[in-house]
Amino acid sequence: MLALSFAKIYILVVSVLSLLLGSAAIGTSLWMFYGYNLMYIVQIFNSDILNYSIYGLFAVIVLTLVVSHFGIIGACLGKKWILYIYVVLTNVCVVGMVVLGAVYCTYASMVLGDLAEMEHRLVNDYRSEYSTDPTSVAWNVVHMQLDTCGANDRNDWTGAAWKGYLDPSDKREWPSTCCTDAKNQVSIRDVINGNANENSFKDPDFVADCYNATDPQVNSRGAKEELEPSLDLSVYVVGGGCLCGAVLHLAAALMGVVMIRGGAGGAVSPATD
Repeated sequence: MLALSFAKIYILVVSVLSLLLGSAAIGTSLWMFYGYNLMYIVQIFNSDILNYSIYGLFAVIVLTLVVSHFGIIGACLGKKWILYIYVVLTNVCVVGMVVLGAVYCTYASMVLGDLAEMEHRLVNDYRSEYSTDPTSVAWNVVHMQLDTCGANDRNDWTGAAWKGYLDPSDKREWPSTCCTDAKNQVSIRDVINGNANENSFKDPDFVADCYNATDPQVNSRGAKEELEPSLDLSVYVVGGGCLCGAVLHLAAALMGVVMIRGGAGGAVSPATD
């Protein structure tokens, strides 16, 4: 029958697309997590719900890959029990996409609307380049990974609380992670794990050049300049992706129901128990 043939083809197309796009999304996500240190960067926004929604969306992508296999096998073999599993899990994916997508977009928009909180944490909670508390690690990663200094620029460090944690003889005006090319002088992973210190930099003149009074080698951009457009874009990408994915998979679930109820016919193999 025409309806069964269409349902089979639709499920196969959506499942194959999900496998391809999902695999690409997983690869990109893993690079963002471990190569780009995304979750440490997000810490500067001080939003646990935003963090959890990112992990949740990653879990939905993984589940979508699993569901795609059930869709391909169920559509090709016409097995009712496989199609039942496909329909149920697809609906779970749809709910996850809608809920987690909405949560991410909502809280990302809230963060964009209150970036003053980011500056507050910088000024009041940052300790040093070698501290392992979440705020210090987050800002050090932002400085090194994004080649930035402070929330707006290096002047944010004037009068900041971190000076109180330094030796009185230390006259530095900003953390050394703000220095130009810092990520090529010391491993970001060592900074994250607390294994870095003032002797970790490869070039012995690196720190001296950074604080040169006449020509300081320090990053000129602030984190806001780098993160604000990226976070804004992510709202549209995540929101649009979740909406499109939810619509496509909801339709695929309906096609699964069509195949289950239709049994056999046309180009579809008999749907057996």
